[in-house]
Amino acid sequence: MLEQRVLGQWQSLKSWFLGVDGQESDQEYLQKQTNEAIRRITRFAQRLGERHHNLRSRRQEYLDLATWFADIEDIDTAHRVAACVFGAAHTRHLYADVRLSEDIDGTIWDEAPTVLITKPRIRQYRFRTRLGAIVAHGAEKTDLLQEYLDQKAAESQLLESIVNKNQIILRELPPIESHVRKTLLAWIERCMAAHDGVAKTESGRKIQLSLLGDEYITLRCEDGTMQMPNFCLRFLE
Repeated sequence: MLEQRVLGQWQSLKSWFLGVDGQESDQEYLQKQTNEAIRRITRFAQRLGERHHNLRSRRQEYLDLATWFADIEDIDTAHRVAACVFGAAHTRHLYADVRLSEDIDGTIWDEAPTVLITKPRIRQYRFRTRLGAIVAHGAEKTDLLQEYLDQKAAESQLLESIVNKNQIILRELPPIESHVRKTLLAWIERCMAAHDGVAKTESGRKIQLSLLGDEYITLRCEDGTMQMPNFCLRFLE
């Protein structure tokens, strides 16, 4: 019993420092955890030091810097000193829409000052608006409406001129204008989308689409030509 107890203590001591069956020993695990805790504490202490350094008062440094700038008599030297002291780490860029000179070699000091109106950082803020009178454009609206109606009437007359015996055969059409081609293609699209091949035009007339043969024809327009099947559009009403 004494021998077994001593052997058990020895195996526990051996596994603590060397491990068992190639596994990590408790001593190595404890050492890793200790090193990690030391690194975390050191990192936290470093962050606290940096925060304290950033929050500490730099009043005297700014006063010395202001005195330094006040003693500079040349504006170019002041610019160089400012670039060395402040750099471009936290620069705020202001953009102006109006530029008087187009010289790419010119500097900002050569431009006239621009007034930039800033908006307060308040969600409820709204720009003041002035009430203005409502201007009536009745005459202009009437003229535009009449012009639109005249244009539609001219297009309708042009479409009626290509109708032969209450139908439109694409093979027999003369050179047509672009808006007539668009109207015909829109009618063909509506008819092909319908299950019975019958659709309605913008004026409410029913048209039926049929295919005359398997050959392709050339539809001539003012802006080019188009190869397509020889369709026939027949007006039912």
